[in-house]
Amino acid sequence: IFEYLNKHVVGQEYAKKVLSVAVYNHYKRIHNNLPPQNSVQATANPVGPQELNHPFTHRGPKP
Repeated sequence: IFEYLNKHVVGQEYAKKVLSVAVYNHYKRIHNNLPPQNSVQATANPVGPQELNHPFTHRGPKP
């Protein structure tokens, strides 16, 4: 992947390396049918506006 990027991108060595590692890991997860490492199950701990504990209020139409 890095060699392919070298053919099309001039400079940006660090960005090419980071991108090539990320793409490689992405395809490795797809091939092995694994979830992403930093994935959080959406159903495990749902958070809505009420649970955020922030000082802002919703100004939209009242339900």
